[in-house]
Parts: sequence; C-alpha cells; structure tokens
Amino acid sequence: LADPEANRSPGVIDGILLLAEQWIALRRHAEAQSLLATLEPVSLGESQVRNWNLLRVGAAVGVGDLDAAKAVTAAPLEAWLQAWRNLAAESDLRAAIASIIAERFGPDLTPAIRAELGLPAPVQDQGSGDSEQSETGGG
Repeated sequence: LADPEANRSPGVIDGILLLAEQWIALRRHAEAQSLLATLEPVSLGESQVRNWNLLRVGAAVGVGDLDAAKAVTAAPLEAWLQAWRNLAAESDLRAAIASIIAERFGPDLTPAIRAELGLPAPVQDQGSGDSEQSETGGG
C-alpha cells in the first residue's frame, strides 16, 4: 500500500495550520477558528489531522465556544490541557474545561495533572469483589 501522505503537497496545509497556531498564540482565536474551518479533514494527512484537532480545541476554547470544542471528539488530552493552560488563571472557563477533561480522560489522568487542574483524586473502586456474585439465586 502506498503512503497516503506521500502524494500530498504539505506546504499550503502546513502553512495554514502554522498560521492558525500563531493566531492562537497571539490570542486571535476567532481568526484561527475561521481559518481552521476552511480545512476538510479528508484532505489532511494523519499528522495534520492531529494538529488540526489540537488547534480546533484551542481556538474554540479561546472564543469561549465549549460546544465547538467538545465536538472535536478526536482531540487528544494534550489539546485540552494546552487550551486549559492558555486560559487566564481567573477565567471562569477553567473549571468547565477541567470538568470536560475529567469526563473524557479521567482514567488516563496522572495525579500531577489532576492536581494541576484542581481535580479530586479518583474514587477507588471498593467493589472489586462484586464480580464474584453468588450463583444461588436460581432454582
């Protein structure tokens, strides 16, 4: 099988992704969001799709559009952490983003990330013996 990224001309798409990244860094999230909306995932290579998803979350969070951010279901934990870290410490969105991160990535969160986000430690499953239920209920 041929490499699907081998026949692509990455210059223009990578340039668009880089420009969107720079706009996010400059806190021009609305411009980045508009620019990213011009790309179709079918025209992107695998690494470009990952970067596109990461940037889409960052841009959406930056304009306060949590519905658009949550719609990026393929976004990795890294995208959400980066978006959370880019918010001002006093932002009301930080708690909402931390909650989304806990909901989506809870089992994968390290204690350090949980502490950074202000999330409680996960509740330990005390019912580990529940799977060994008695089979005396039938006749």
